[in-house]
Amino acid sequence: MPYIDYDSSDFDIKNDNTKLIPSDKYFYKIKRTILDETKTLRKNDGRKYFKNMTIGIFGSGQVGSRIRNAITGHKYNFLVGSKDQEKLYSVALCTGENGIKCPVFMFYDSPEQYENHLLTKLPMEAKSEWYMKKPV
Repeated sequence: MPYIDYDSSDFDIKNDNTKLIPSDKYFYKIKRTILDETKTLRKNDGRKYFKNMTIGIFGSGQVGSRIRNAITGHKYNFLVGSKDQEKLYSVALCTGENGIKCPVFMFYDSPEQYENHLLTKLPMEAKSEWYMKKPV
């Protein structure tokens, strides 16, 4: 059974955009529980330690609205639902977590940017497939 440590005093946030633009209509905060590799290695007692992390995301709105980078909020000159949308890696957050009632459409420059932002790993096949389909 993993031990979840909610004390994040030794945690260094590298991409903290959670304090940005709280009044932005398409800015959301989601919480993730992730492995605390530093603490797990430091304690070296056979347990895995976890920590909670808040991640800020910028959604892009519905079809016809301008696409935004999910990390920075930068608006591209592309519209949601257009052919240009295929130039970016897109993900829809439809889990309902944190009280978000509608899907949040997120766009990234690459699958790796998505992985780094939401602290996850995609299968190599999924990334290769996106790069092969991506318009030049």
